[in-house]
Amino acid sequence: MLEVRDAYASVASKSGKETPEEIALDAARKAGGHPYMIQLVGYYMWRAAEQRGSRIIESCDVSTGESDALLAFYEAICAPLYYGLRSPQRFFIEAMAKDGDAPSKVSDIAERTGRTTSWAAKYRASLIREHVIESAGYGNRALLHAALRRLSTQRNPLARRVAEKTLAAPHNLLPGRTSAQTKTLPIVAKT
Repeated sequence: MLEVRDAYASVASKSGKETPEEIALDAARKAGGHPYMIQLVGYYMWRAAEQRGSRIIESCDVSTGESDALLAFYEAICAPLYYGLRSPQRFFIEAMAKDGDAPSKVSDIAERTGRTTSWAAKYRASLIREHVIESAGYGNRALLHAALRRLSTQRNPLARRVAEKTLAAPHNLLPGRTSAQTKTLPIVAKT
């Protein structure tokens, strides 16, 4: 996190802007350690300060940067991935999202979906194999990337905007992904 903070401050300085250390650290936290989010938050917070005509990046710029970055992340990564999944995989993800930041247990997913544990284990394995979720270790647990969780719950207003913008109807799927494309998607991260 400190490396990201220092990178934000350095890049801002090279472009004629100043980022106080605590503001840069807040931006680093909001990026969540994901390489693409780090780029997006930095870019959008810089633009927010630029639009205000300020050479100092402030907390309001970080907040704006995070909101804009999340929207861009949803549109570029999460929405195509989520809507490219098969229906049972999305059902599994939606059940996982109810755990928030905590790892999900296969038995809890089975109970929430009204399916068997073998059904839940099958789709857990397929989602891990496709790099959509990652195992959180022994005990049939898995973690879901925070941005994908937000999209799958549809409670977040940004996620709703992306879903509405990305798809004309909720049952229209984006073109499927090949195995090679899936492995290059950088969305798997522990939250």
